[in-house]
Amino acid sequence: MTFQKTLFCVFVLNTTLFLLLPLSSVLKDANALMLETILLSLVGVSLNVCMFFSSRKWVKISTDQKLPDEKSQEEIMSDLDQEVTRRREIAKLEKN
Repeated sequence: MTFQKTLFCVFVLNTTLFLLLPLSSVLKDANALMLETILLSLVGVSLNVCMFFSSRKWVKISTDQKLPDEKSQEEIMSDLDQEVTRRREIAKLEKN
């Protein structure tokens, strides 16, 4: 599941849970209302923890990937180093 899909699922679940809270207030029993509130809070916290770890994983994956520009810069530097060593060898041969 991609990060965007996970984010959307958590948003939908959190919205649904917080909409269920006012609906549960219709119940006359205070214990049932308190139990519902505690359960919704626990589910919300667990969803937020899940999102935290998935976002850390997503950030780590996105920072590990190299951009194509960075690869081309490394290739350019390698080519420049090879050119410098080639010219030094030519200069040494000309001196002899």
